[in-house]
Amino acid sequence: MGEMLRRAGFRVHPIYEVYPGTTHESISDPEWIRLCGSNGWIAVSGDKRLETAPENRQAIIEAKLRVFVLTDSNSRPEIWAAAIIVGHYKMQEMIEANAGPFFVNVRKRADSHVTKLRLPPGYSISEETRP
Repeated sequence: MGEMLRRAGFRVHPIYEVYPGTTHESISDPEWIRLCGSNGWIAVSGDKRLETAPENRQAIIEAKLRVFVLTDSNSRPEIWAAAIIVGHYKMQEMIEANAGPFFVNVRKRADSHVTKLRLPPGYSISEETRP
């Protein structure tokens, strides 16, 4: 997902690049949370424990971290990259308006960017014209 977001113009710091090799596997959540906060980075994760585990939540509060939580961690990275790209204007508004800490859920579906179906004047949908 990181490379897809980079191609779209985002600056990203995936945990496996910040902590190379297998180091990222042994880094505690509070540790990388503090690093994100001290660098002013925004966290994007599918890990719900960031908000629910008391030690993670406290680290986020102390770091004033802004966290976007993906609503599932089973979908393909292309789906999540697309959701972030489509939602980035709204996400940026939230980031600019709030110093943190905060949590925001990000869903894969962003139906608001696709508007309502409009028919040409005098045209109606009938059974014959449905796919």
